[in-house]
Amino acid sequence: MMPNKSTLTKQIVIVTKSNLLTNSIKDNLPDISFSSINKDSIESYNRIDLLIIDFNHIELKTVQQYKIKVVVNLVNKFNFFKDEIKISKPFKLNNLLKIIENSNNTEDIFCVINDDLIYNERLYTLSSEEKTIKLTEKENDIFKLMLLSPDYKVKKELLLQSIWDYHPNNESSTVDTHLYKLKLKLPEEMLQLKNNICQLNIKTLV
Repeated sequence: MMPNKSTLTKQIVIVTKSNLLTNSIKDNLPDISFSSINKDSIESYNRIDLLIIDFNHIELKTVQQYKIKVVVNLVNKFNFFKDEIKISKPFKLNNLLKIIENSNNTEDIFCVINDDLIYNERLYTLSSEEKTIKLTEKENDIFKLMLLSPDYKVKKELLLQSIWDYHPNNESSTVDTHLYKLKLKLPEEMLQLKNNICQLNIKTLV
């Protein structure tokens, strides 16, 4: 199966006790899917593209920050994460709606690979509970291209042409060097190099 950005559905989650807030978002953004949950259900998510917090007493220790792409904090008295977006009450609903729309429409990829590795295209990272792998710009481009290719597989000629803008007939050691360094960074056996083919060993992608 060939994954694409449309199949990697955005996970928008709102933690609130307010039906008014939930209904207001639904009324104004009827085409955007989101989950409104209580404070105890957040642990069930393995990744969240946008987390909106509208609840004072919520325990987030079990939710690792790397599993959440963007946090919007509507609680005046608390800071939950270092890089959160703080919107103090009373706030204009339109400001929140714009953030939700932007998160839903963003093109960069944020997904879970093989159940425990989160890829953040914007940050050039692959993160798990144990560590974060930082990719270079070119490594990020290579990884993304393979991720969006049929069976997660590409030919080296395509990498040269797409990322370095080289003609397919030109020989270059550039792609081999970057692939070798990327392979060393990734989990063992995740990147397989055989002859002219590069393939990611991916069993699940969410």
